[in-house]
Amino acid sequence: MHEQLVRLITAADSSDRDGDPLSDDAINARRQSLESQESYSHSPVHPGSTFAGYEIHSLLGEGGMGAVYLATQERPSRQVALKILKSGFASERLRRRFELEAETLGKLKHPGIAQVYEAGIHDGQPYFAMEYIDGTPVTEYAERKQLGTRDKLKLISKIAAAIQHAHQHGIIHRDLKPANILIADINTDGQPSAQPKILDFGVAKVTESDIAVTTLQTDIGQLIGTISYMSPEQAGGNPDDVDTRSDVYAL
Repeated sequence: MHEQLVRLITAADSSDRDGDPLSDDAINARRQSLESQESYSHSPVHPGSTFAGYEIHSLLGEGGMGAVYLATQERPSRQVALKILKSGFASERLRRRFELEAETLGKLKHPGIAQVYEAGIHDGQPYFAMEYIDGTPVTEYAERKQLGTRDKLKLISKIAAAIQHAHQHGIIHRDLKPANILIADINTDGQPSAQPKILDFGVAKVTESDIAVTTLQTDIGQLIGTISYMSPEQAGGNPDDVDTRSDVYAL
């Protein structure tokens, strides 16, 4: 543990040569860079419409690359979370990042990771349908349920197991935060159980595939992730410094 802490501190200190990546100026500049990616026009999809055989019910959320809708798939009939790339995206690089998320999730088969059902392109817009999770962000869930230390440890153990599954497949999430870890109440053998589901692999780094080079090569100095849960080496902006330990730090 001591050696790990020393390495993290060294990584943070070494970045001072080119300026502090966690200074207010650096953070604001990088935040503006990220926010500028959200200036694209939105998809014409709206509640009541259909898209690629899916009936749209409501908007669940949206980010820089796309919007997520609650929808019903016609065949087989089931509720899904339908993520659609925003229209007006000029950057092929961002389009490939969106497609990478579908490819990435499609490789992962674990009860703690949201499952992808289908991916494709409809009217020029990439989309994928994934398992709809009727859940609560992990921190809100723990507070609402007033979980004790033992139950919190059980929950984080399940989350860690899901992340380990991704790491074993050469995938680093890079944006673990409460909003990307939903907890659903399920019944297991007649007993209530809390099942975490990890979402949003949109900024994942694939470490054992050529996809990492062709679709997700992050420029040095470009901030990827969420500042509040970001490891020092990830905040430094050099993608070569990021490995599985960045996910461990976020957890």
